[in-house]
Amino acid sequence: MGYMTRFPGFITVGIWNLFLEGALRIENMRSFALILRELLGGRFRPRTATWNLVLRMGLKLHSPNWVSMVLQVMQARGVLLDPDSLQVAFKVLKGVLGPERMQEEYERFFGGGSQVVWKVFNVVLSCWCERDGVERAWGVLLEVLEHVNEWANLESPDDTTKYSPFQGLSAKPPKGPHSPTAAETNTREEIPPQATLHLLLRQSLKQENYSLAWYLLGSFRSKWYIGPDPRAISDLFSYAYQKEHFSDMILIWEYTQYRRPRRGLPKQMVWQARELERMYGVPLLWRRKRWGIGSEVLLRWAERTRREREGDPLERVPAPLHEHVKFMQARNLSLKLAMNASQDNTTAANAHADDHNTTPGVPPSVPPSVPPEVVQWRQIEKTYADAVSSGKWKPRPGPLSVPQFNTNPYSLISGGRKKLRRLVRIEPPLRRVVGGHNSLVREMVTVWKMVQTGELKLEQQEGGDMSQQ
Repeated sequence: MGYMTRFPGFITVGIWNLFLEGALRIENMRSFALILRELLGGRFRPRTATWNLVLRMGLKLHSPNWVSMVLQVMQARGVLLDPDSLQVAFKVLKGVLGPERMQEEYERFFGGGSQVVWKVFNVVLSCWCERDGVERAWGVLLEVLEHVNEWANLESPDDTTKYSPFQGLSAKPPKGPHSPTAAETNTREEIPPQATLHLLLRQSLKQENYSLAWYLLGSFRSKWYIGPDPRAISDLFSYAYQKEHFSDMILIWEYTQYRRPRRGLPKQMVWQARELERMYGVPLLWRRKRWGIGSEVLLRWAERTRREREGDPLERVPAPLHEHVKFMQARNLSLKLAMNASQDNTTAANAHADDHNTTPGVPPSVPPSVPPEVVQWRQIEKTYADAVSSGKWKPRPGPLSVPQFNTNPYSLISGGRKKLRRLVRIEPPLRRVVGGHNSLVREMVTVWKMVQTGELKLEQQEGGDMSQQ
């Protein structure tokens, strides 16, 4: 602030707005107020962008009164409202009015025009998504575009019969013999921006409508040649990771690697990809090993976005890894159930210490049923523990997962009386899909199968028979 007031000749309104935006991001009210006071009291005349930052501070503080007072000041000063200002005003109205009234207000301000003010209309779509669902918002979007473009968008041919399967995979329309004609292109006067796709996609995942999210991707691709950006792809990858849909995760990762975004992938997506390899043993093709990633990825992406069903989660996982992935899923679920059971036991013990008598008419809590795959995995763990404790099986050493300090492929060792120098091979580190928990699970399953086939026999001990089922 001192440098800005000392050299006023070099300071413009844009620099003041830059400092205002910095104070807005860190929510520093004192700095925001001081900068705004200097700006309003100086020789500068604030622009509409400055007032938009003040309105955004009201949204940050969740204060409708702040926004209302700022709009009154803008009206008194004769400041015109741009789409950003109206967007903030509609966001405040969204918490008070319903979607029908929001759409009426939008049509009252912007109805009858040949263009759509997307920054404001996306707020109306967001209200429809939160109140009546994404499907209703998608219908409203098509209705508005039909009125604006004179139903030209709804008359577009089917992409499966006329257009190339590569259409919509980039931001530009496809070129070639299957590209749309000039007359068809001119009829699409207004198309939704990429932010509308991200809004509907985010709301679909929030409402756990996974198939609708893929349907929206295909619809935006086939109708308007609009594809998601890396951030939206990262959100879709995170949801597929939570649902353990490995086939879609592999397809999304290969599609992202083929696109090669300029700003790089979001860090969260990269971490989840590494966690996928470490926890489930599913290999992914990284950029440094891009062989096998070609135009067929675009064909698979177009086919997936046309399909409304989810499909087999292990469709694109290599067949030899299906069994291992299922055992890793059972292991993770077993750990999760054990952790929840320990927390429930602690809560029940605390409640029993507070009140020894149960409430009449209320049945005691019944532990949840354990899935059969978890029962099988716990049997595998018990069999492996018994084989190790009885001395019938010696645990294998874990594979090297971190490279050694010496990065040379060979090390020089001198020994013997003649001090002969010989080369010794250094063990290279293995990938995440082989080492770590994946190696231990494969060993435990191997021991369990040997016990099942009778190749490894466990002796009887005190207290009962060992597991030989």
